[in-house]
Amino acid sequence: MVNVTRTCTLRISGGLIICLAFACLVLPPSDAAASGTVGDVLRRLEFAVEPSMWYSLGEAGFKGDDGEWSWKLVYPLDGWVAEIRAESRFPFTIGHRRAGVSVRARHARSIRVNVTSTDTDWDSLGIVGDYSESDCEADISMWDIDAAFSVHIPQHTIPVTLDIGALAGYGVQSFGFTDTNLHVTVSDHSQTDYYRSGVNAYYNMEIRYGRLGAFGHMLTHEKLRCYLEATYVPYLEASGDAYWVLREYRFWQAAGGKGYTLTVRADYDIWDYLSISTSLRRVSLVADDDGLQGGALPGDHYEDDPILSEITSKYFGVEVGAALRF
Repeated sequence: MVNVTRTCTLRISGGLIICLAFACLVLPPSDAAASGTVGDVLRRLEFAVEPSMWYSLGEAGFKGDDGEWSWKLVYPLDGWVAEIRAESRFPFTIGHRRAGVSVRARHARSIRVNVTSTDTDWDSLGIVGDYSESDCEADISMWDIDAAFSVHIPQHTIPVTLDIGALAGYGVQSFGFTDTNLHVTVSDHSQTDYYRSGVNAYYNMEIRYGRLGAFGHMLTHEKLRCYLEATYVPYLEASGDAYWVLREYRFWQAAGGKGYTLTVRADYDIWDYLSISTSLRRVSLVADDDGLQGGALPGDHYEDDPILSEITSKYFGVEVGAALRF
């Protein structure tokens, strides 16, 4: 598994250095002279910390196909998630236009995600075979780190303040699922459905991705701000590993793919340094390129079999939070 903490720490440090260097390069002579020393530059930095809670609706899982049978394992992502975001921004001017560079980091962790996972098999004719359900407990962790540039766009015809910008970032999503209390509905009528209590399966998956995007920030009222962000994920890498307890079956997976994210947020200032916010987000990450799977059963094993169709993480989030700026 990837060491997420170390990866993000390295990218945060590198991003801060790059943004500070870029800011110094683009500052006009008057600003450069005014900034004077590194201490003056650091004093101009703006910081924000935003804790929030959001409810997720969506699913993760994988599909497979061996030519004779197809299967789909679905883990709903319905539950509460706690998140904290931090941003460091360096403002400057280009000519007479305000601009800025920033580094943003985000970490989210599930609080309670207890759902029912499903595993469905069907043949080449589309006839459903065995179907199973399990009680599932999910542990979800997400990291993002972005570097962004924004510039102010003067508005003379409408009473709003508008900033637009571009960003580039890296993210990691990690999921750990534990299935218990298996109930199987069998397709062979000569056999009966059955139930097994206790833990029956573990499945862990991780998605690592880079993203590019654009955003707009509009002040529509003295205290109300609206934010829109759209990003494209040109490439992602997904991996999974599992242990099916009842069959003593271990397997592992890897695939590549693409995705996108959308975010709409509104912030309302309570005081100069504190605001409350609400947002909607949509995330779709689909790894459906070059899927491979390997596994081991008692007395048998296989490697790099192209039976994996896709690994996915798709969800919709509704968020409420607050922002502290200093």
